[in-house]
Amino acid sequence: MLSALLSAPSFLSGLSDAEVLAAKAKAESFMPKEVAEAKAATVRAMAETEKGWSKAISLIAEKADLVKDARTGAWTAPQATATTA
Repeated sequence: MLSALLSAPSFLSGLSDAEVLAAKAKAESFMPKEVAEAKAATVRAMAETEKGWSKAISLIAEKADLVKDARTGAWTAPQATATTA
């Protein structure tokens, strides 16, 4: 049950976000130091990976002359502008 609580969104447990955070903090206080350090390192690595992935997507899109829609976040080809002669 604790594993489900720690990994599921708070609304599924019926607890508030604050209650879930408190439960997670309490559970993590019982973790062996090595496990807590490994978890923290994994979280840092995942954040760094996400940052790199986002940068790679941006570079690929830039090379393909794509633009990112600020509202939806979708990459699209720029709209051709009509030119008159």
